[in-house]
Amino acid sequence: MSATDIGRKPLTIVELEQPRCAERFGVSPCTATGTSCYNTPGTCGDLPNLNLTGSCKWRFMDDREGVFDFADFSDADNPEFNPVPILKSVSTSENEINAGSNLDGRDALGVTAKATISLSDFPFNDAYGDFYVASRAGYVSGKPYPIRGNFWSLWTARNLLFKDMYLRIYDGYEGEALGDMRQRLYVLDKVNGPNADGSTTLTGLDPLRLAGDKKAEFPRTSALDLFGDIDATSTTVKIFGAEADLSDAFGISALKYLVIGQEIIGYSGYSADGDGIFTLAGVVRGALNTVAAEHDDQDKVQRAGRYENTAFWLVLEDLFKNHTEIPDAFIPIADWNTEGNTYLPTYTATHTLVKPTPVKQLAGEIAQQGLFYIWWSEYDQEIKMLAVRAPDTTPQVLTDDLNIMRGSAILTRDPSVRLTQVAVYYDQIDLFGGATDNKNFRNRFTAVDGENLGETRAVSIYAPWVRNRTQAVQLAVRLLIRYRAVPKFLQIAIDAKDRTATIGSVVDIETQAIVDTEGNINRERWQVISAKEIKAGHSYLLNCQTYEFVGRFGRYMADGSPLYAAATDAEKLTGSWYAADTGLLSDGSEGYKYQ
Repeated sequence: MSATDIGRKPLTIVELEQPRCAERFGVSPCTATGTSCYNTPGTCGDLPNLNLTGSCKWRFMDDREGVFDFADFSDADNPEFNPVPILKSVSTSENEINAGSNLDGRDALGVTAKATISLSDFPFNDAYGDFYVASRAGYVSGKPYPIRGNFWSLWTARNLLFKDMYLRIYDGYEGEALGDMRQRLYVLDKVNGPNADGSTTLTGLDPLRLAGDKKAEFPRTSALDLFGDIDATSTTVKIFGAEADLSDAFGISALKYLVIGQEIIGYSGYSADGDGIFTLAGVVRGALNTVAAEHDDQDKVQRAGRYENTAFWLVLEDLFKNHTEIPDAFIPIADWNTEGNTYLPTYTATHTLVKPTPVKQLAGEIAQQGLFYIWWSEYDQEIKMLAVRAPDTTPQVLTDDLNIMRGSAILTRDPSVRLTQVAVYYDQIDLFGGATDNKNFRNRFTAVDGENLGETRAVSIYAPWVRNRTQAVQLAVRLLIRYRAVPKFLQIAIDAKDRTATIGSVVDIETQAIVDTEGNINRERWQVISAKEIKAGHSYLLNCQTYEFVGRFGRYMADGSPLYAAATDAEKLTGSWYAADTGLLSDGSEGYKYQ
């Protein structure tokens, strides 16, 4: 804790943000009549004109002395209320990244976080949050508003679905503005209660969990059938069904594609014949190395998903933005582009999906085969993307003397994750064949740890998104670098003043738990794979994994870059030059390593 925090009282505020209709009951364009609504979908009498561009923010805190004024009613369509003292507890489970998607027992996208909020109930009179309180039964001007029930009973009756609702947890100190507190954001998943005693539990999930929604598939299941028989040469193809399944983009490619039996048919557009019948334009039979065949009237038709020469991280962006419920605002694509174009500029994917596949599965494949990983940053409120690479800044140093809480270091090892050989099978042959059958791939590259003194520990990666040897080599070698030594895991507790070390951070740690052969404390490099608050505003628990990228690693450079002797310090930090046979550069410094 910093000196400025000593003596201050930690404060936690929970905020529930719900969308609210910005129209007014019975006022054009709203045509609803009868009993006034509560500007929620569950009470709307004119759903075609429901306009959920407004919001309201309910806030809750524990019962304590003092005045806590955080309300803002300057925008009638987006009011923010003062906290009600009904908060009983806040419990969170930390998220965890899975670098290289290699940790057994973990999801390929890591472990997603969850927040559980326990609250009590209270009598509510709609004194705020209701545009039409003066028109309600029992209202008498100049007298207290009548109690209509307990808050959570009323709220759940008026909000039947929780779509696009968010939970924010503010951690700070008494006297701070909300904007100065640390914020964690979750998607509201469930509301349980109120129970007989009035207790209610809100459950929030980090937005990456939305990628694992059972409905999130790519391509989605099509509502399409063939209209009329076609032979193997016909280019007049008629389809019956939902127009959106023909018009929507499923991937990034020059043509659109659909599947009938074992044939893929390409098309550039379509025309509407009426009665749900469409004629395809620009038809290509037997596309993508499939064989044209006869098909019968009413044969099932499924849209195929395809990406052509698309950067891996842009494939993931498209999947998340267009085929899950993850809001666009949570994907900082400018940052993703900077990371990808700097460290993964030669990586592109070309792949076709012929049947609906869970986005969660595809995201894991893309992250692993594209050599990056992602996680939800609850404090930055966005999905971070990082290449499997060496750090580009000097890591923060954490030591027993200055940062690590006494007795908190716990060191474990996981030999089962160690790798001495990585085989990558790539260039898939049959799109309809097995995705984990090595006979269905044309090529294989195997990276072997030549300095291995122990048992052989091999892993095979079936990489349908990888098409060439260069990408296969990068995938195998980088994964081997990361896991060729027995991975170690270190748990430490740190003070609030060091909380800049969050999930994804690379840190150098000096602790008595790690010494060299002579008993000297040995500084080692680690990556924070999960972080959890122990006590609000006071202490944090970091779980770290060994990070094998230690040294000076080369990076791609633009054409026309200077010779090493003429380069600036910044260029030397982010560039790469050939070393002499001694392994040293012209100034005698360490040469660059392959990453």
